[in-house]
Order: sequence, then structure tokens, then C-alpha cells
Amino acid sequence: MGILSVRFRMCYLLLVIAIAAIAFACSQNTPDAMISSKSSLENCRIVKHEMGETCIPLKPQRIVTLAPEKNLDPLVALGIKPIGFTSYFMKRDKRGGLFGASWNSISGAQYVGTPYQPSLEKILMLKPDLILSYSNSPDYRLLSAIAKQQI
Repeated sequence: MGILSVRFRMCYLLLVIAIAAIAFACSQNTPDAMISSKSSLENCRIVKHEMGETCIPLKPQRIVTLAPEKNLDPLVALGIKPIGFTSYFMKRDKRGGLFGASWNSISGAQYVGTPYQPSLEKILMLKPDLILSYSNSPDYRLLSAIAKQQI
């Protein structure tokens, strides 16, 4: 294995960690004492979580969701359409791949892989400002950097 594959694995690991922290921050009922709306960035809210702190945009425009059973359905129920999503099934005729969300509700959104193996390249190309995932995602830092476009 060359240096490139080692770097790719490191980047992939950091990306999963970033997704986990963001998903954890967005999916938990966080007490008001843990949320500070005053931050150095005027357009975000700082949320404290198990991975540290995350600046969540007040009005995210480009959302990628990586956990269909935890965050895709609630997002669609709120009338928010993601730009990217994961599913357990890639074919639209399979049932259960999106859980409560319908394929029509996410038409135009890009499939970025399965929840356990999302394509970091596809996510990066979408230029998301918010990535929602599992709270135990090992790629948290990399996904956080992608959402902040620091890569």
C-alpha cells in the first residue's frame, strides 16, 4: 500500500468522525444551557457534543444526510430536501431503503453510497454546508472539514 492509500484512509476516517458529531448534535434534544447562539460566526449556532463543539449553520442550504433511518425522514418531514443521501438499497424499486421518506421526496438529490460506506468524493463534490450522520461516525473530523470546505 502506498502513501496515497494511507492518506485516503486517514481522510476517510476524519470524514466519518465529522459526520457523526454533526448528526449527534442535530439529532439530540440538547438543553438550552448547552447551546450558545453567540459565536464568532454570526450565521451559525455553536452546539456542544461528545466530539467537542460544532458550528451549525442557522440556515443550511446544502444538506447531505448519511443516516436514512435517523435523519433523512425527519428532514423530509420538515419539508427540507437534501442535496445528497445514503440508502441501504440503490434501486428505487426496493422498499425500506429510505425508511419513511419516499423516492419522490428526494428526487434530484444525489445518491452518495450506503450509510456504512458513503463516497467521500461524491460528498466533497456536492459542497455541503451541513452533513448529518450517526453520532459514532469515525470520519467526524473529515466530514466536518468537508462541510466547512476546508479541504
